[in-house]
Amino acid sequence: SRPLLGGVAWHARRAARVAAVQGEGRAAVGRRRGAMAERRTEEECRLHWEAQGRPLFGKLWTYEEMMNADRPMGFKRGCSSDKKELETPSEWPSDTVIDKTGAWVFWLPEGWRQGIRTSAAGKLLKCYFNPEHRRFWHKKDIERLLGMKLAEREPPPVKEEGEEKSARMRYVTDADAIPDWPSKEDDDWLPKDWRVCFRQLPSGLHKVYIPPGQDEGFLYQKAFVPDYLSGVKTTLSLFGNSREMKDICKTASERGTRRVGPEGYTGKKKKKRRTGDIHIVGSEDFAPCDDFQVVALPGAAPAELLETSGEVRSLLKGRGFPDPQLLAVFRTSPGGPLQPVADLVGGLYTKLSGTYDGRPCYQYVSLDDSGSKLVCRGCYIFWVEDRNCWQIGGMKEEKAGYAVCSEDVGLPEAVTSAWTLLKELPVTGGAAVVAAAAAAAADPGAAES
Repeated sequence: SRPLLGGVAWHARRAARVAAVQGEGRAAVGRRRGAMAERRTEEECRLHWEAQGRPLFGKLWTYEEMMNADRPMGFKRGCSSDKKELETPSEWPSDTVIDKTGAWVFWLPEGWRQGIRTSAAGKLLKCYFNPEHRRFWHKKDIERLLGMKLAEREPPPVKEEGEEKSARMRYVTDADAIPDWPSKEDDDWLPKDWRVCFRQLPSGLHKVYIPPGQDEGFLYQKAFVPDYLSGVKTTLSLFGNSREMKDICKTASERGTRRVGPEGYTGKKKKKRRTGDIHIVGSEDFAPCDDFQVVALPGAAPAELLETSGEVRSLLKGRGFPDPQLLAVFRTSPGGPLQPVADLVGGLYTKLSGTYDGRPCYQYVSLDDSGSKLVCRGCYIFWVEDRNCWQIGGMKEEKAGYAVCSEDVGLPEAVTSAWTLLKELPVTGGAAVVAAAAAAAADPGAAES
């Protein structure tokens, strides 16, 4: 038996250890409860976002901040996908290293780490460390410390960019709006001195990327980062120019990008066209427009179109298009008499599955006024073999396009010569009706529909 003094000392040390464990447990439980209190219903999240002024961007996160973030319980952790980059803390026992190869248990609390201890006999034993570097061997011991039950089954994974939307609408003001750093399997395409943040879209959150030393602008898509690093892309989308998608759609509607010609979509029942409302146009009715651009995305395009394209691409994937290919049509210097036609055909076009006259064709696509649903209309980019030109307008060869280009290339985005635009939209009875004509840049003659 122990001497009395030794027994008192032993009990005192034990009491001190118990008190420390209980204090640690209470602090941990307090942190967890605080994090759980941040978990709101979707409606509460929306109201919280609106109360904060409906911000379009969340916090700009550095690599270190993302790796060390205390994420609310129940949400995806950023550490497991990047555990190969973690280093074994110096406070750990010398016989234990961080587990970089095995799958981490799903119930491990945030901030904890999974380790592997090598016994004297060479046996590998799995163990777990809390943020204070105390080692535990069993789940029940961790639950006893925290004073709460840990998850019994693995939660479903959080959807990433490009995947089907998760059930819960997410906002940049949510407690779990913490981006994950790209995993090691992505070939380290994002330098660690860059920052990442979420941009609010009607469907949820979208990652954007901020170069070092930049506080005014960002890159909207992952594909832009290599181009920026190589110097191919030198421009950024500005935080100050970003607007909510519904405001972008409203502006486009007021400007006329959502108006359509006789074959287009108006959102209302189509009226019958009077047979007498036919106009003949020829080369004199077209004028070259040097700043009219057709660009494949991702590429150099206005920030407004780039932002819309991210949401359009996501919705197209949700409809079963595995890899939507988008074109942006715009002018780099808007204004002048050709602007009404440029507004009419400007916007986004998605590649269709089939071909027209043996070449790819594209259809106009946009978002509705809420910014959450796709809207297509009868305006196309296609090759007209008979007149040897690319044309933007209704997909009928006997009709004149609103914009044409006679350069014989395989893709419309490969055009290097100037597009020619219709100088004026003929209006009869309130509706624009354009009859067939030869390509303005190719044939001075005219034809009738």
